[in-house]
Formats: sequence, C-alpha cells, structure tokens
Amino acid sequence: MAGPVEPVLQVENLSIVLSGQTIVREVSFSLAPGSWFGLVGVNGSGKTTLLRALAGRLPVDDGDILIGGEDLTDEEGKRAGLIGFAPAPESLPNLLRGGELLELLGDARHADPKAPAGVYESLGVGRLANRRIGEMSSGMRQRLAIFSAFIGSPRIVLLDEPFNWLDPVAAYDFKAALAALTAEGLSVITALHDVGTLATRADAGMLLDNGAVLKVFDRQALTRGAADLTAFEREIYELFSR
Repeated sequence: MAGPVEPVLQVENLSIVLSGQTIVREVSFSLAPGSWFGLVGVNGSGKTTLLRALAGRLPVDDGDILIGGEDLTDEEGKRAGLIGFAPAPESLPNLLRGGELLELLGDARHADPKAPAGVYESLGVGRLANRRIGEMSSGMRQRLAIFSAFIGSPRIVLLDEPFNWLDPVAAYDFKAALAALTAEGLSVITALHDVGTLATRADAGMLLDNGAVLKVFDRQALTRGAADLTAFEREIYELFSR
C-alpha cells in the first residue's frame, strides 16, 4: 500500500514583515505534486507578498519553506531557481520585442523559449514575437509575463491573478492548459479574485485575510462549492465580512 505523498511545497508558520508592518502572519499550507492551489483574498490581504516570498523575491522573518522536503527558508536564490514566477506585466522591458524577451529567458535557463507548447499556444504568445513590449496592451503584456514563468519547465509555478486582462477565450484556453500540465505533474498556485475558478478548477485552496489564513478548502469542499456557486460565493463573502 502506497504511503502518503510528500508535498512539493510545505509552508509552516510563515511571517513576513515589510517596513515594520507584518504583512503575512503565521501562514501554513502545503502544495501537493500535480495540483492546482487557489489563493483568494481581498486587495491588501497579503497574497502578492506571500507569493513573492515563496518565489525567493522577498526574505521571510519567521517560519519555514520546504521544497521537496528540503528546508530552503534562508535560500532565496535557490527558491528563485526552482520556482517559476510571473513578473508584473508593467515591469517587462519596453524596448524589447516579445520574441527577444523569450529568447533571452530561454538562453538564461537553457530551455526552449516556446515550451511548454500548450501554454505558448493557449496564450497566443507567438503573435507577440515581433511587437515591442512598450507598444503592447495590458493583456498582451500579461500573456508574456505569464508565459515567462513556465520557460524551463519548473516543477512549481506561482501566478499572481493571471486571468486579469485576459479575454474570455484566452482565459478559458489557459485554464485548460494549466489543468493539462497539472495532470502531468506540475504544481501551481494562482492568486485569484474569481471564486468560480477556485471552485471549478483548483484541487485545494485557501482564503487569506489581513495576512492570515481564514479558511482552507480541500477538493471535497471545492466540489461542493462548484455544485452551487451562488451559495459558495455567499459563504466566502460572509467569511470576509466577519
């Protein structure tokens, strides 16, 4: 009989302080291999700070971050190398063309700049290859930023509200591509505002409020939520309104 599956990412009592203010407070959760974890919170709840810290872009002040069972809490550079993380779209270099940016990232990561093909195609990144980033719309920049997180095929990808600025067709296609990749073993965390995506797409999830865990959902709870999205939305609204 198979034993329990070790989480690909384990977060234990994580706290992050910025400019003297505690932004993330004793957050604990785990990310299973080949799963989609949804992170939901109101603006200012600490979602972006948490994702940036996990991805090695910010130091942590207390708690532990384990990847594949290895304690990497104090090794920001190693976490950054292991975890795919989408930059803010507005931070992309304006003078480069889309294809040039992807080629640079591919060279740096010794990887195919057009892989994984499912994400590349779902986001329509090929159509942006010859356009200067400074001339792109917010949605186009978002597509490039999202895809950049996947170059090099990391085991874990973190995306901060990736469906913002995507049109309905691109959002649907990208969700399908994410589901296919998780079925192949990718583990992904997406910060979300859309409760429907949490309930219908994620395998587990968490509500973050004022930097602390408000509620954790397993697959069973999300399946119940998907069966009655209106009631699920009301439940979450009431939790955040307490």
